[in-house]
Amino acid sequence: MSWLVMDAFLEKTTSVVASLAYVSSYFCLCLLVVIAQHNNFLLTLVSAIRFLIYFCPNSEKHVTVTEKRLKWLKMIGYPFLIILDFFVLGTVLPQWSFFVFDALLVVSAFLYIPIVHSIRAVRYLPSIQANQPQRYIMWQLVSISVIKFVYIIYICLTDEQSERFVFYFRVIDAMAIPFLIQISYLGCNRRTMITVLQSFKCGNFWKVCCCPCIETNRIEPEVELAESTGLPLY
Repeated sequence: MSWLVMDAFLEKTTSVVASLAYVSSYFCLCLLVVIAQHNNFLLTLVSAIRFLIYFCPNSEKHVTVTEKRLKWLKMIGYPFLIILDFFVLGTVLPQWSFFVFDALLVVSAFLYIPIVHSIRAVRYLPSIQANQPQRYIMWQLVSISVIKFVYIIYICLTDEQSERFVFYFRVIDAMAIPFLIQISYLGCNRRTMITVLQSFKCGNFWKVCCCPCIETNRIEPEVELAESTGLPLY
C-alpha cells in the first residue's frame, strides 16, 4: 500500500529535486505512521493495565509498566511494527494493517466504561469530587472512538482508491492521536483549562516567542493526598 502512494507521487513529476522531496516526505510520513501505531499500541496497553489494576488491585505489581519496561517496549515495538506493517500485512493485506490497530484501540477504549461507572458510584467522596478522573476518561474515550469510527465507516463504504485513503488516514492519525490525548487532559478540569487560556494572553505569547528563557505557566499533573477509601487507586 505504502509503495503505491509513493509511485503515485513520482508519476506526477519529472524533476529530480521534486522527486527527492517526494521520497524524503514519503519516508517521513512512514515514520509518523509507525509512531502512530506504536502510540495506539501503548494506549491499548495502558487501558488494559488500568482495567486490571482497578478491578484486580493485586495484579498491580505484575502489570505496571515501569520505566525499564517502557524502554524495552520501545526497543522491541518499533522494529516489530515496521516488519509487521511494511513487510507482512502491508504487502499481503494492506487494509487490515490499519484495521487491526484501530480495532484494538477502539475495543480498549471501551474498557474505560466500567471504570467510569464504578467511579460514578462513589462520586460523593471528596477526592473524586476534587479530581473528577471520570471526565478525563470520558473525554479520551469519546474523542478517540469518534475519530476511529469515522475512519472505519468511511473505508468500509468507499472502494475506490481505498488503499490510498487508508494511508492518508494513517498520516492524519499520527497527528491526531497526540492532539486528542492533550486535549482530553487539558479539557478535563477547570484549573488546566484556565491555565491554557492564560497562556494565550498577549504578554505570555511574546514571552515565549522573544524570551524563551523566561519561565511561563506550565501545566503539570497535581498530586494530592487523600484519605483511604478502601478502593483501588486509579
